[in-house]
Amino acid sequence: YRGKVAELLEKAVKGDLTLYVSSPVLGETLYIVSRIYEAAGEEDPNGRALEYIYWLKERVNVVGVDEDLAIRAG
Repeated sequence: YRGKVAELLEKAVKGDLTLYVSSPVLGETLYIVSRIYEAAGEEDPNGRALEYIYWLKERVNVVGVDEDLAIRAG
């Protein structure tokens, strides 16, 4: 799936596609990426994970989650 994800992110940067991620998923992503960097022996895993989140936020729109959206996504 790596190629497909790269393609989607590239289209989003060009403005050809709009991507969305919910704020709870963004928070979970931060946690997981930090643990990955930690396991890889990065000196500052939290800082590196935060850099990744900032990079990702340049490519996606972060949306809040209300009850209706949670049920539809569920």
